[in-house]
Amino acid sequence: MWITYFILDIIIPLVMLIAGVLSAKKPPKNINALVGYRTERSQKSKQAWDFAQKYFGILFLKTGVAVLAVTLVASLAVLKSSEKVWSIECVILIVLQTISVFVPIILTEKKLKSKFDGE
Repeated sequence: MWITYFILDIIIPLVMLIAGVLSAKKPPKNINALVGYRTERSQKSKQAWDFAQKYFGILFLKTGVAVLAVTLVASLAVLKSSEKVWSIECVILIVLQTISVFVPIILTEKKLKSKFDGE
């Protein structure tokens, strides 16, 4: 059963890593409504759009690496524990991981505001 909990634990960090790499290395070239870091600030200009894609991608990637490291350590710490302990660990990690998804968004919006709101 621990393998199921472990897979659940690493889904969010892996998605963060993949999305971060894609956004930083292969960002969408044009402002669009479907793909990329899409907020009101990021879509105000082409310069803001290009900046936001790379900046967010790098932050999301770094956050994903940190979250994955914490997840692996936490998972190893409860490796030989009961299913109850694994389920509690899984819920706690998923809540913390979900919160961590918002950190790069908040930081990107702050950077966009300071860099582009005067234009």
